[in-house]
Amino acid sequence: MDLNTFRTFSTQPTYGELVLGKRIKPQPNIIKGSYDSVEHYLSTQFWLLRDDFVSPLRKGVQEYIKCSNKSENFASSEIKLCSRINFQPAAHNGVQICFATEDKDNKFEDSKFLMQGSLVCFTCNNFDTLLFATISGSGNKNCQQVLVKFCERCEENIFANEYVCIEAKAFFEHYNHVLKALQDIKTNDFPFPQYFIQVSEEHCLPLYLRCQTSMVSVKGITGDCHFDLLKLSSWPSAAQLGLDDHQLVALQAALTSELALIRGAPGTGKTLVGLKIAKILTENKEAQNRKTPILVVSNTNFALDQFLVQALKFTQKLVRIGHSKQLKLDAFNFNRYKGSMPQRLNRLSRQDIIGTTTTIAAKMRSDLACEVVIVEDAAAVTEAHVIACLSNKCQHLILIGMNCRGSRIKIYLFIPMVGDENQLRPTLENNELEALKLDTSLFERMLLNNRKCSMLNVQYRMTTEMTKLISPLIYKDLTSSERVLSLPKLHCFTKRVSFVSHNFTELREFRNPSLSRKNPYEAEFVVSLSKYLLLHKVLSSADLTILSTYSDQVSLIKKLMKQEDSAISRRLLEIKVVTVDDYQGGECNVVLLSLVRSNHQGDIGFLAKSNRISVALSKAMHVLVIVGSMDTLSKKCGSWNTIKECLKQQGALDRCLTLRCPVHPENQFAVKQSSEFGQMCPKCNNNPTEPRQEETEESPEHCSEVLQCGHRCNGRDQMHASHLSRCRRPCGKRLNCGHVCLKKCHYHRLDGSHQDVTCEQIVTKVRSCGHRVGMLCGEDVETIRCNKQCTKQMECGHRCRKKCYKTCNVICHQCEVVACCVIV
Repeated sequence: MDLNTFRTFSTQPTYGELVLGKRIKPQPNIIKGSYDSVEHYLSTQFWLLRDDFVSPLRKGVQEYIKCSNKSENFASSEIKLCSRINFQPAAHNGVQICFATEDKDNKFEDSKFLMQGSLVCFTCNNFDTLLFATISGSGNKNCQQVLVKFCERCEENIFANEYVCIEAKAFFEHYNHVLKALQDIKTNDFPFPQYFIQVSEEHCLPLYLRCQTSMVSVKGITGDCHFDLLKLSSWPSAAQLGLDDHQLVALQAALTSELALIRGAPGTGKTLVGLKIAKILTENKEAQNRKTPILVVSNTNFALDQFLVQALKFTQKLVRIGHSKQLKLDAFNFNRYKGSMPQRLNRLSRQDIIGTTTTIAAKMRSDLACEVVIVEDAAAVTEAHVIACLSNKCQHLILIGMNCRGSRIKIYLFIPMVGDENQLRPTLENNELEALKLDTSLFERMLLNNRKCSMLNVQYRMTTEMTKLISPLIYKDLTSSERVLSLPKLHCFTKRVSFVSHNFTELREFRNPSLSRKNPYEAEFVVSLSKYLLLHKVLSSADLTILSTYSDQVSLIKKLMKQEDSAISRRLLEIKVVTVDDYQGGECNVVLLSLVRSNHQGDIGFLAKSNRISVALSKAMHVLVIVGSMDTLSKKCGSWNTIKECLKQQGALDRCLTLRCPVHPENQFAVKQSSEFGQMCPKCNNNPTEPRQEETEESPEHCSEVLQCGHRCNGRDQMHASHLSRCRRPCGKRLNCGHVCLKKCHYHRLDGSHQDVTCEQIVTKVRSCGHRVGMLCGEDVETIRCNKQCTKQMECGHRCRKKCYKTCNVICHQCEVVACCVIV
């Protein structure tokens, strides 16, 4: 088959591929050197990405066809299967699938089975025919009904037969929009061919900088700064911009190169630099004569939302396209726009920043067409997903990523540095394609072809004990800021890092044919520990995150939390529980990590990869508790053997977790089982199900020592031992705004700072609309809904009659003329 037919070939699998076992074998990704042409490049990326989706589905279907006992117990790591499916008509000429009544144990809410956008295929005659469809919507899940849309016209009577339903384990929509975008890209519409095709090492200014002034203005720490981007001597210092020296060099390079790469280890401030880039570009948009918003894309919703929430600090002209779990972004979601699609897109073009995933950006490629594109976590995104987001209108592409593999990748901070091979890379469904280099991102390919890159290597997140686990094992040149060397103690824990090792065997749900695993012992342990920490007010739900390396374990942990019935059940459900891969860009004060794998064979799957290890171990800021089987992890894996020795040197590896009573710190107790968290200090009430009452001043163990926060301890040792979380006196310190902090002393972060404290003094502020609003001093005036009458005038001369916070009318209701509805 001619591989150049990719432009007209179906993005979905064919009957010949799935049933007859045929494979269109792709050509390898050329990671060193140039491509012959744009067509050669697009064809290679298309077939590689398509095969990543099709091959696992083909393998699963072939396993099922060859299976002699096609019962409900059939399990495959490649497909999801459900038999005894019937079709029924649905509203508006739709079709829904209904499950047999015996299949009531299918748990839609706790799985990704039959999600909207998934590809499914049906057969009623043992694969003589095969019907392809996509899930178009969810019906009543309690009745187990799901809406489908067939890809082609059905020749058979679907309502008269019973079907077997087969679903690909990979999410089809994640591939489909990107594949179609690759098909639509024309040779003269291809962005930066000199870099992506010819792999040129040249460095050019963004086109808009060649045509306009290079003078910019930016709000620094001590005031406004005006400087010439092209004259390094005119730049403000790193301190004035709130950066370190390495971050400043990265910022300078990123703003003056049309293709810029920024790389660094976890916690080194990659997102901080990305936000500073976006802020400077936003504040100088008119001066640089740029007409379009900045497009920020990422492979995961979590990393994207983390960036956008921070961006709200310098612009309210921001829109989030797609689903977000961040409440702060609800008011900025594209779905809130009213009117026709052209009208909505017109509003979109007037924003400063647009944020979305690479999948949606590929779907809306022709509608977005932004001049500046920032890719977060670029090292973990396949090359096709990045290219599908870009148009030929892109003048400035900034790739921000973690360290990548490579025999000798040259990194430039004025001098060349040797890279490493131990950071998170694109996740593939078909691991065989690693041999064809599909897991080599565009970010990494540019480095392998000697593209200059700014390197960040000072980390501001982890304590020394945590850093030792990944440096020098994974990050050879990583250093720590002085800020992380003097963190306050968290008095419930005896160590910053604890590894609780066990030999309770992992489980795999055979009716769920995914590769995911779960470990009930670990799930119960981390839930019980979380409950203990909340009950004794050691920290809040926001200070604690539970991570796991497997999605089934995340589901089990959430299930156990929902079953909890106690005084802190609501706060327990507020704890973030997420897989490591979905926590890109995240960090938390205390992290509980469940590694899941525990077996006699030493089989640990992707946990043997250093890049997955580093991400899992680098998310905690103050305390990291790891629960796993070190015997399993270290049996065949050299990296885990090194980590094992490091933990032993720290005295952090044990079969139990040693805790200290938060009230009586001289009393410690060890916990091996989840049920043992009730073994509290003998001086306490020994009731693990209810929070302990505050101790009074009349207590016999009265303490009067002056605490670190400046207050005198006027109660029992409980207030002295963990005063940062227990001291109830008013803070009284002055905030940056000049007002006195009205919070209690315990409100502050674990390090005692006021970084997240909102000033609660009532003040009057003026919104950008011109109206005065009474509000809390620490709140952003632009986030407050203005209920006053809109003062804008339309072209027709009439005033807008809506409230100020509402979207102005498209049609003037006084003269009812569309042409005069534009706001002046």
